[in-house]
Amino acid sequence: MDDDDRKAELRETFDMIDRDGNGRIGIEEFKRLLDLLGAGMSASDIRIGYRELDRDGSGAIGFDEFYDWWTDQ
Repeated sequence: MDDDDRKAELRETFDMIDRDGNGRIGIEEFKRLLDLLGAGMSASDIRIGYRELDRDGSGAIGFDEFYDWWTDQ
C-alpha cells in the first residue's frame, strides 16, 4: 500500500470517528475510539493522551494529528 492509499484509508477511518462531521475529533469521539480499540484507559489517561495528540492546542484532533499518531504506532 502506498502513502496515498494509506492516507485515504485513514481519512475514511477519521471520518467514521468524527461522528458530528466537523472535521475534528472531540474528546468524546476520542473516548469512543479508545473503547473500540479496547484500550481500557482511565478518564485521566484519556485526557492526557488527547492533549498530547492535540499538538496545535486547538482543543480537538485534526486529521493531520490523527494521521501522525496512527502512523507512528
